[in-house]
Amino acid sequence: MKKIYLILLIASIAKLPLHAQVEHTLPFMEDVLQSTYVMPNNVPEHKVSIGLPILSSSYFNFGNSAASLGDISSRGDDGVRRIRLNDLTNYTRSDNQLHAWTHLDLFSLRFKAANSFISFNVTDRFQSRLNYTDNMADLLINGNASLLSNAPVDFSRNSHDLTWFREFALGFSRDDEKFRYGARVKLIQGLVNSSSVNERLNVRFDDADFSIAIENDSDFLYRNAGLQGDDESIEDFIDNFDLIEDGITNYGTNFSNLGFAVDFAITYKYNDLWHFTAGANDLGFISWQDGNINRLTGGGIFEGVDILTDLLAGGNIDFDEFSDKIEQDLEFVESTENYITRMPARFYIGSTYNLARRTKLHVLLNGFYFDRFMTSATVAAHQELSTFLGLTASYTAMPGSFNNIGLGATVKLGPFQIYAVSDHMLSVAQPVNAKYVNVRVGMNFVFGRILPSAGQSYR
Repeated sequence: MKKIYLILLIASIAKLPLHAQVEHTLPFMEDVLQSTYVMPNNVPEHKVSIGLPILSSSYFNFGNSAASLGDISSRGDDGVRRIRLNDLTNYTRSDNQLHAWTHLDLFSLRFKAANSFISFNVTDRFQSRLNYTDNMADLLINGNASLLSNAPVDFSRNSHDLTWFREFALGFSRDDEKFRYGARVKLIQGLVNSSSVNERLNVRFDDADFSIAIENDSDFLYRNAGLQGDDESIEDFIDNFDLIEDGITNYGTNFSNLGFAVDFAITYKYNDLWHFTAGANDLGFISWQDGNINRLTGGGIFEGVDILTDLLAGGNIDFDEFSDKIEQDLEFVESTENYITRMPARFYIGSTYNLARRTKLHVLLNGFYFDRFMTSATVAAHQELSTFLGLTASYTAMPGSFNNIGLGATVKLGPFQIYAVSDHMLSVAQPVNAKYVNVRVGMNFVFGRILPSAGQSYR
């Protein structure tokens, strides 16, 4: 057993959806190939778009729904900012989430075929989340003093998920007189997964002997899948990870954990001014069948281990002994059964008003499902300033977050289309006070403008 297993176990005894991972500004940057990742019926101004590995698109998304760094830190007289970790419990609610996502394009292509567009992309997606409750934050920061009693404490809403997968997507879009529609069909290559499932997790902290007891009616499942080579645990995978070596050889050649997903969107053109859109993304799943290690417990009492002797002797905590004792006391049952994880599905409806020849106004309502349904609302404006410069601005309201101002820019220099977009520009100006940060940057090669700019409606 490794240290990371212990950390994830505590964190899982330690389910808010990932509403912050939806990109709210990119859908309206229609000429950028990557906008079809979130709105597959977008139609570009160029006949051909090509994206090279990593150069074409790198996406990063980080968030903590409970508090920003500024909420739990202060700058002293010496100018050094210090964390006040105890203050975190003042901001936690019954559901909190810490998440980090990274998407890297390995290859992308879009080209015009007759009156339609065909696209293909290969993208690596790394997605991790930790859902934690206020009582778990209190336990980890302040210890179990406030939890000592004979009454069970409900930790069922704590969970984690870490997934690395590669998507191979084939897309189609078409713009007709009254409708614009598109879809993407995706083969998913599952590479690594670590997750916990807590149907019920009731824990008692005995005020007499300080033991930790998981109630017999609890149902806690910890799962690993896809580990290759010398990686025997998620800790080994994280410590030894090499994007090139693992992505191409150790993990990149493993097609044992396959999945499938679809995206689709349709736009109805009510008239020249008003267009209405509806669609969905990531409707699918991954079936994990290789390298599976599942650990299930239905209850038990963890009486602890003696760490004080080692610390007083100048030694370190033996995490292997700690985690082995947890396994022994809580009576984990290990299996290699296959399991399925679903993709984080997104649904949306929206409208577009063509205000002027080069100006569009948008409204988009998003629904995001992962354990439960959450929503967000976006208003945006897109302005083509010239044949080589386009700007998009947005405002998004999400549960618990109402200061999300987005900005996207596209610059075309010859065949080079350079773009950058973020839904949280205030995090750039004031990163210390930001709960959410996301950014996508890249450069595509584009060729063959379909129509001269002056001849295109609302351009």
